[in-house]
Amino acid sequence: MDYRKVSSKLADLKNKQIISIKILHAGEGGETVTFDLGEESDGTRRLFSFAGPWIDSLANGRVLFIDELRFIRLKRTWSDEEP
Repeated sequence: MDYRKVSSKLADLKNKQIISIKILHAGEGGETVTFDLGEESDGTRRLFSFAGPWIDSLANGRVLFIDELRFIRLKRTWSDEEP
């Protein structure tokens, strides 16, 4: 991914009003399923909220400090194979 291109596209959006944000997922049959950002999990919304500063930091060689992220617990299911 070329972060300069992403950063440039984000700069084009600066000072513009965002009406809605849609997230696309691949469905089981290969079809695209669209969700509003509000329908996503808390973790996805948190990640999305700092995506702009994160990309800007990567593109410009800056350091980004993030505080107060919650821990993610990964749940193993019966279908997980042993390592």
